[in-house]
Amino acid sequence: MEPNRARATVIRWPGMNSSTRESLSTLIADAERALGPLAERDGRILYSSIDTLRPGKLYLLGLNPGDGCDRYHQIGESLRDMPNHASNTYLDDDWGRGIGGHHTQQRVCFVLRALGHDPRDVFATNLVFARSKSWTKEQSALVPVCLRVHRMFLSIIQPRVVLTFGREAFQTFLRASDQAGVTAFFDTGVPNGAANFSCYANDVILFRQNLRVVCLPHLSKFKIDAQPKTVNWLREMSHV
Repeated sequence: MEPNRARATVIRWPGMNSSTRESLSTLIADAERALGPLAERDGRILYSSIDTLRPGKLYLLGLNPGDGCDRYHQIGESLRDMPNHASNTYLDDDWGRGIGGHHTQQRVCFVLRALGHDPRDVFATNLVFARSKSWTKEQSALVPVCLRVHRMFLSIIQPRVVLTFGREAFQTFLRASDQAGVTAFFDTGVPNGAANFSCYANDVILFRQNLRVVCLPHLSKFKIDAQPKTVNWLREMSHV
């Protein structure tokens, strides 16, 4: 018995030719094998549509799917359904405040538009694909497995910039990199407990790719749409 073997993928998306269908089916099978038992956990892979799985400048990386309603109940299910995934969770899903109405959804879209991107055109996923209410040591332990799949996605998208929300994703990419430069630091001036919210950026070589990894505070808490100085810093760091 082969428990990690990928199930047959049913592709219904009408815009896909036979060559793309074959390549995507191979990717899905490889990714499910890489995930192993994690594929059976609650969670999801894509936050953007399948159209974004192509070369692009930006790779949007959240932390992990939060607790709440979702069309997917299993990571493997969402992986196998990738060919049919035509929506964007930041624009088209209801996170409890109407479709696209949650402040985190709106702030993500604000950031992408501030950088000159249509949110629908940007590949979006999470560092860890398993769902949880908060970030825990158990979530951290899943990072190495999820990085196997990120490596596959990055090889396709070939981004110049990886934009992360929350320092954990930023530090993970630095730790996984073959080479990293000096981290650029930006103090937003916005209080966050005993210190201020901060932003970071670093040029790394990861999976034989030259990437600039840029980190913003998690947008569930940080009101970036009210921080023009932070937006200007982000534009500067993302111009590569």
